[in-house]
Order: sequence, then structure tokens, then C-alpha cells
Amino acid sequence: MRPFRTSSIGLIALALALHPVYAVAAESDAAGGKPLGLRQSIEQALANNLDIIVQKTKPVASEQDYIAADAQFDPSLFANLSYGRTESPSASPYAIPAVGDTKTTTASLGVQQKFSYGTSYKLSLDSTKADSNSLVSTLNPYYTSNLDLAVTQPLLKNFGKDSNTYQIILAKNAKGVSDADFALKVIDVVTKTEQTYWDVVAAERDLAVQKEALAWAKDFKQQVDTKVKVGVLAPIETAAAEAQVASQEEILIKSRLAIRNAQDSLKALINSKELPLGGDDGISPTDEPVYREVSLNMQNLRETAYDKRPDYHQALLALDSKLTERAYNENQVLPTLNLVAEVKLHSLRGEPQTVTLSGQSLTSNLGGSQTDSLGDAAGGKYYDYSVGMQFEYPLFNRAAKSRVVKSQVESDAARTSLAVMRQTIDLQVLAAARNVEAASQTIEATRLSRVLAEKKLAAESRKFEVGTSTSFTVLQYQKDLAAAKSAEMKAATDYQKALAQLDQAAGTILEKNNITLTMQGQ
Repeated sequence: MRPFRTSSIGLIALALALHPVYAVAAESDAAGGKPLGLRQSIEQALANNLDIIVQKTKPVASEQDYIAADAQFDPSLFANLSYGRTESPSASPYAIPAVGDTKTTTASLGVQQKFSYGTSYKLSLDSTKADSNSLVSTLNPYYTSNLDLAVTQPLLKNFGKDSNTYQIILAKNAKGVSDADFALKVIDVVTKTEQTYWDVVAAERDLAVQKEALAWAKDFKQQVDTKVKVGVLAPIETAAAEAQVASQEEILIKSRLAIRNAQDSLKALINSKELPLGGDDGISPTDEPVYREVSLNMQNLRETAYDKRPDYHQALLALDSKLTERAYNENQVLPTLNLVAEVKLHSLRGEPQTVTLSGQSLTSNLGGSQTDSLGDAAGGKYYDYSVGMQFEYPLFNRAAKSRVVKSQVESDAARTSLAVMRQTIDLQVLAAARNVEAASQTIEATRLSRVLAEKKLAAESRKFEVGTSTSFTVLQYQKDLAAAKSAEMKAATDYQKALAQLDQAAGTILEKNNITLTMQGQ
């Protein structure tokens, strides 16, 4: 009985599992690996990723720009308090003394506001106390009060809601663009994290395959050594077996390097203090690639992308902003024609003084306090009003006309950019769908290749046992089987990566991962 009789590749794999040297190597590679699932990886990436931390501040700033633009329609209060003194000579023969000295104290309070259709008003109340050195004034001091309401309504330029709220629309669209930028960054991080996670899974599986292949090579070398020792094979056969072991050890080194690099890429996305870059702690993925069928209806995928992709919404907002600017600039070409109206209620009161002129004593009947003066103004006892039109039109108006031409060009360009975006989405969705279809077919193709490679190696191993095959052929079939198993495992993870790419192209990757973004102000 031969000491290393192996009739199939299954027995070689069993020898690997029982060999103490290989078991220790497997434990060494797995030691220190932190169990990590795909969902956990995505959650940590969203919480810690530096790009997201920077990007999420921008919607907050955009929200403040929107509030500032909308604040133009907030009412404002104003007040004034002033004191003045006037000394002036008088040419009137009745002026006593000839140089008048008047001290005035004025207080005013009011509110003004603009509305979205261009209407503006200003309501003010002022009251003045005046002290004079005049000896012929029948009221001294005297009090004047005015309640004034002025209204202006543009009829051409700056008329209508569109002309007066365009800054709000632009700020709102800018906020939408900022929100979309944040969503795009989240989508990018989620997609990269998912694909990198499957890269780690693929690297880990490939490492296991290469360990298994190394075990095959070492086991086969022992068989060759035995046959050479008993004289069945020529000593030269040992060199080929040793070369296979050395080659496989080199591949294993590269596989370990690949898994380290893949883990560091995932660590960079997760950005966790528990998993520093280049640290000894590795990552042990807990999720396995599971085949998930998806609908590849191109029309539905495109329509979904138009509805859900943030970059498409950005293009729509950009077009809306340019059309809004165009409408505003077209309005600014019109002449200014404003309807203005003003109503003023006023009063006069004071402390009566008796004045004697030409032997006749005169006393004012407007005696009263400053409060009486304010009451008269509020009651509308004395009033005046005016209604009129204001017209203005700059000759040639070249500045406004040039802005119209510019906005027309920019809005046409934005419309073209939107069409380009639709075409880009169509191409991306089509390419992603084709990748999913190809990856699905590759899974079955690699499975069949692996089964055939197992059968070929098993058959060639039996032939080698009876001396009808060479060690070179067996070693080549071992390489083929290792490559087939690696390809099969990679096909499974490539399919998961293709699904992530399709979800990204269709704009559904956040929804598939149960991620909801709540923007500022929503």
C-alpha cells in the first residue's frame, strides 16, 4: 500500500484540513480580525467619514442664505429722536424780536415693509415740540404731530411675484443643490463602502484558496518524493514539485498583501479609531455574498433614476434658476412706472399766548398739550393726501438688455446640460445593467469551470497514480483549479459590486440600505 494514495481532489482537500502546519497558518491569518458586517460598515462610514463631515455643513449654510433672501419681506421698525436750534433774522416788521431763536425736539416712530408683488408701504408717526423767543406767537411752545402713510406700487418694472421673489427662488434652488451635493457624497461613500467591503470578502476568499492550493502543492510534493524514493519517478520530477510550492508561496504572499490593502481601504472609509490604518487589527467580514435577482427593465430603471438621482435634480434646479434669472432680467428692461399714494394726518397744539397787535388782543384757539396734538393726528381732524405716477426709463437701456441676452444664452445652455445629464444617466444605467447581467452569467460560468477543473484534476491524479500522467500535468491542473475557485469566488463578490453600481446608477442605493436623509428645514 502506498503511503500517500490520493484518488481525488477531495481527499487532497481533506489532507489540508487535517495537516497541523496549515491549521496553524490559518489561525495566524485570522487572529485579531474584528467581525464586521456590511450594514455596520456603512453606518460607521456615514458617521465617521471625513468627506461627509465636511459636506454636511454646506446645506446648513445654504439654509441661512435662503432665510436671508426671504427676510427681505420682513417688516422693519425705525425711530428717530433729534434736537435742533435755529437762530435767524426776520424781515417782517411784526417780528419781535428781530432775530428769532427756536428750539425743536422731534421724535418719530414707524414701520415699513415690502410685499412679494412689489407693493411697499411706510407708516410713520412723528411729534415735534418747538420753543420760540417770539413775542408775537400765539402758541409757545407749540406741538405738531403727523401720522403719515405712503404706498408705492410698481406697475411695469418690478411688478409681480416673479420679479420680487427671484432671489428667494435662487436661494432655494441653491439650497436644493447643496442638499443634492450632500446626498451625492453620501451615495458615493455608501457605494464605495459596499464595494470595498466585497473587495475584502473577495481577498479573504482568495487567501483561503491560495492556502488550499499551497497545501495541494506540498501534499503533491510529498507524493513525488515518495515515488522518486522508490524509483517510480526520476529525481528531476522533484524540482517541478518544489517549483510549484515556491510559486504558490509567492502567490500566497501577494494574497496576504491584497487583503491588507483591501482592509486598509475599508478602514479609511470607516475612519474608526478602533481600526487604525496599517494597524495589526484586521477585519473579518461576517456577510456572505447572496445572489439577489433584480429587474433589468431599462425604461423603469431610467425613470427611477430621473426621479431619485440627486445630480439630475441638480440639473433641474440649475435650469429653473437660469429661467428665473431670465424672467427677472426681461422684466428689468421695462421702464419704471410706479403708482404712489400718500395720506398724512396732522395737527397743531400748544400753550396759548395773548398777543397784542394794533391795540387788539389775540389768543389762539389751538391750546392743548402734546398728547392733544397726537390725538388730533390720530383722529384725522386735519389731513392732506396725494396720488400720482412716477416714470423713469434710462436712455438706450443697454445694461438691462445685455443681461437679458446673457440670461437667454445661459438658460439655453442649462437646458442642453439637462439633456446631456439624461443621456449620461441612460448610459450609466445601461452599462450598470449590462454589468449585472454579465456578472450573473459569470457566476454560473465560473461554477462550471470550477467543477470541470475539479474533475480534470481528480482524473489526472488517478492517472498519475498509475503512472500514465506526469507531475507537470498534475501541477498545471492544480493551478487551473486554484484559478477556477478564485474566479468563482470573485464572481460572487463582483455580482454584489455590480448590484451596488446599478443601485447607484438608478439612484436607489440609499433606499436599498434603508438610509433616509433629512435636510435642514425639512
